[in-house]
Order: sequence, then C-alpha cells, then structure tokens
Amino acid sequence: MKSKGIWKKNKAFTIKGESTGYEIVTSPQDDELEDFSARPMEILLNGIIGCMGASICNIMRHHMNKVEDFEIVADGIRAEVDPKYYTHIDFYINIKGDIQAKEIKRATKLSEEKYCSAINSVKATTKYYIKLNDKDLEID
Repeated sequence: MKSKGIWKKNKAFTIKGESTGYEIVTSPQDDELEDFSARPMEILLNGIIGCMGASICNIMRHHMNKVEDFEIVADGIRAEVDPKYYTHIDFYINIKGDIQAKEIKRATKLSEEKYCSAINSVKATTKYYIKLNDKDLEID
C-alpha cells in the first residue's frame, strides 16, 4: 500500500492513495490556514471507524440482512505533549435490527482483537459502549 503527499501551501498536503486513487487535503490546525482540510489525526480516527465497521460487517455477514441501522462514533483522547498520539479511544456502537446481543458483542471483540488492522496500529487503550435497539449492552 502506498500514498503520496503533495505540498499545497503552508502545512497543507494533498494526499493521494495509489491503490484507489482517492485524494484528500490534510493539514494540522493552524491559524494561518483556511479550514478547508481534514486534520491528520481526524483522518486516523476515521480510518479506525471504517476498518472496525467493515470488519464487524464481515464477521456478522450472515446477519447483516437483519440490520436496519448501524453507527459507530469514536471519541479519541490525545496525549497532552508531543507526540500527541491517541492515548484512549471510546467507541459508541449503535445498531438496530433483529440480531442477538451476543452477535454484535462477538463481532466487536473479534474486530478489535483480530481483524481491524487500524486499531491495532495505534497504542491507545479502548472501551466500547454498545446499544442494541436503543438498549445498552453490558460488555464482558
């Protein structure tokens, strides 16, 4: 996998993924820059959500036809000093449909522990809050 960054101005780069051809403009928060780009750490968090969501869907592939709505929100806490990496990430998973609690719990656990490369690429601790049909599930 390969990506390329082309400098635009100040601290902004256009990033292009070689395998997909996607482009995104990114820059750190800076008073001199217009607010036209995604922050690098925001992109990282978005990638984790996408990776976890895809792996949960894959694990639950035989049950996904029963899912009506599925949302993942990640709330990352960063270190106070440089490098300001994610120290902890809370995940809020809200899923609705005719599925069993054990199915979403199992899929979430397997996603984090085995299949999601993105979450396994950061050194953050994690905690999960899962709602199934608007009911909080207890996490084992």
